[in-house]
Amino acid sequence: MPTKDEEMAFQSQAVDACWEGLRSLPLVEQTWPTNDTIPACEALLRWAPEIHERLTTKHTLIHKFGVVPISAVVGLLNSGKSSLTASFLSQKNRDRVLRGVGQCEGSQRFTLWVPQSWKDDQSFFANLLELLTRVFECEPETLSDEDGEARRQQNDLTQLACPLIGTDTALSTLKLAILDCPDIQRANNDDATKSRLEVVRRASEICAAVFVVFARSQVEIKSLQAILEAMPDAQRIHAVNLIKDDPAEIVRNEVAEVLGLQNDALIYGAYDFLSTHYDARTPTWDTNRPLSSLERLDVSSPCFFKLDSQPESNKPTVITEDRSIRALAKELTPHAIKSRRMKELLSEFYADLETGVHRLETMLTESSNELSAASLKLRSSCQGLLTEGGRIRITMSPEILQSVEASLTRTAPRMQKILLLPVRRVFKSCEGFIAKAKDFSILPGKELKEKKAEWERSLGGSKSGVAASKITAEDVQRVIALWSGSLSDYQPAKRWKGEAEEILARFQAEDRSDLSRREWDELTSQFWKKAPKRGITKSIILMLVGLLLVVVDGGTSLVVLTVDAIGVSGMLASLGLGAKELREFQEVLDSKLGLRQVSNFHAIVCDIIGLPRDRDNGDLPIPTVETKLNQPSYGVTERDWSLHQLNETSLNALRSHGL
Repeated sequence: MPTKDEEMAFQSQAVDACWEGLRSLPLVEQTWPTNDTIPACEALLRWAPEIHERLTTKHTLIHKFGVVPISAVVGLLNSGKSSLTASFLSQKNRDRVLRGVGQCEGSQRFTLWVPQSWKDDQSFFANLLELLTRVFECEPETLSDEDGEARRQQNDLTQLACPLIGTDTALSTLKLAILDCPDIQRANNDDATKSRLEVVRRASEICAAVFVVFARSQVEIKSLQAILEAMPDAQRIHAVNLIKDDPAEIVRNEVAEVLGLQNDALIYGAYDFLSTHYDARTPTWDTNRPLSSLERLDVSSPCFFKLDSQPESNKPTVITEDRSIRALAKELTPHAIKSRRMKELLSEFYADLETGVHRLETMLTESSNELSAASLKLRSSCQGLLTEGGRIRITMSPEILQSVEASLTRTAPRMQKILLLPVRRVFKSCEGFIAKAKDFSILPGKELKEKKAEWERSLGGSKSGVAASKITAEDVQRVIALWSGSLSDYQPAKRWKGEAEEILARFQAEDRSDLSRREWDELTSQFWKKAPKRGITKSIILMLVGLLLVVVDGGTSLVVLTVDAIGVSGMLASLGLGAKELREFQEVLDSKLGLRQVSNFHAIVCDIIGLPRDRDNGDLPIPTVETKLNQPSYGVTERDWSLHQLNETSLNALRSHGL
C-alpha cells in the first residue's frame, strides 16, 4: 500500500501531465474567419484569465514549489485578530503587530510572518517571493527592523495590495507562516472594501488554513459572510472573541447554525476581559486569570480555547491545555497541513479546470449565437431588399433570359420553332455585345444607345412593354446601415458605399442562379399548351429582347422584376396565360429561382461585411457562390468576430488526468 507521500507524488504527477496537456493540446478550434487551433492554456488566458491565473498558481504550489504551510488570520473590525496573530510570534515581534481601535493603530497592510529558517534558505525564500509576487501581482516589501519605520509601513494605505513580509524565530519551531490580513470593514467605501476582499481572495490561493476571527456580536454581520466566501477552500478555524456572559456551548451552537458549519467544525472562543463571568468561563490555565481587567486589556492576549457542544465539557476545570488555540497551531505540522492541502489543491485544480472549460464552452456558444443572430437579421434585410409587395423580385441576367429562350425553342410546337428563328438570331447577334455593353453601362455611351435604337427599329418601332426596377448601391447602403443599428453599432449609410458597390459587382459577376433545363421545360411546355396560336412569335421577341435591353441598362445596379406585377409573368400574361397558370409560374420562380438568388446575395453580403455565413440557412437553399471573405472587413477587423468550437478529443484527454 503506498504511503501518503507516494500517493501525493503520484497525484502531483497526474497534475503535471494535465498541465502539459493544457499547454499543448488544441482545446479550441477556430473555424472562422480562418482555421486555427488554440492550446488550452492560451484559450483560458484569452477568455477566462482569472481561471488561468488560479490554475497557474495551484500548479506552482503542487509541483514547482510544494505546498507552503501558510495560515491566514482574517477578521472583522476590532475583533482581536491582530492579538491572535501576535500569540504565534516570539516576544520580540508580538509588540510589532499593530493593535488598537483607531485607523492609525491597527495594521492596514497584509503582513506575512514567515519562519526565520525560510529566510535562511535562500533558494526556498526566492521561490516564495516569486510565488507571492504572482499571487499579489506585486513584489512583497520587507518589513523594516526599525519599529517606527515598520509602523509607517503597516499604515501605508497606498500599498494595500502589496504585502509586507517579516521573519520570526518562533515560527521556525512551528514551521508555519502566518498571514495577518487587515480589517475588511476598515475601508471607507464599497470600492475599497471590494479591493480588500479581492486581495483576501488572492491570498486564499496560497493559504492552507485560515483563522476567522470575529466578536461575539458580529456573528450575523454581512461582512463576515463576505470574508468566508472570499476564502472558500482552505481549512477554516473559527475564533469567536469578546464573549461576555453566554456559556461556551450556546456560543458554539449558535455560530455553527448561523454559519452552516458541520459538527466537526473547529470553533474556538475567548471571553471579554471586562466580563464579570471571565473567571467562571475561562480555563484555569489561562495566564490572564491572576490579572485585573485593566491589566488584561493592557496585555491584550485573549485566551482562545476550543468550544464544546456539551455544557459539562466547558467547565474551566475540565478544559485542558490541548484545547488551546496555541496547541492547535502546534498540530498544524507541515506534513499534516501539506497532506490535507495537497488533496485540496488537487481537487481545486481540477474543479478550476472544469469551471474554465465550462466558461469557454458558454462563451464560445454565446459568441456563435450572437453571430447567428446577426446573420439572421442580415438575411432578413437582404430578403426584404429583394422583395416587393410580398413577392420576391427576380434578378434578371442574360444567362436566365437565354435559358428561357432555349427552353421555349425546345418545347415549342414545330411551326412555332420555325417562327422563333428570328428570336434566336437576335440573341446570337447580341451575345457578345451584352458583355461589352455591361462594361459601359455605368455611363451608357453612344455605341450602346445607337445599338439599342437599332434593335428597336428592327422590331418595327414597337416597345417591349417591359417594366423593371433597379436595386442600387444606395439601396444596399441603407439596408446595411439599418442592420448595423440593430446590433447597437449604427454606422451611417455613407460608411457602406464601398461595400455596397462591391456587393452588387460580385453578385452580377458570380450569381448563376437559374432553373435546370428540366424545370424550365416543364414551365415552357405548359406555356405552349395554353398560349394563343396567333401573334405569339412577335410577342415573345418583344418580351425577350426588351428584357435584354433592360438588363444591359442596369449598370452596377441589379435589374429586378417582380413576378406577380411586372416582368416575366407580366409578359406571359400579355401573351394570354390565365390566372391559374400564372400562379403556378410564380410559385416555381419564387421557391426556386428567387430563393436561390436571395441565398447567394446574402452569402456575398456576409463575405464582404465580414460575417460568417449562417450554417442554418432556414428556408433558403445552400448558396452556390464561392466564399471570398474580405479582410480587412467590418466584422473581422472592427468587431473582432470569430467562431470557435471545443475539441472533444483534447477535452477527453484532459479529463483522463482527473478532470
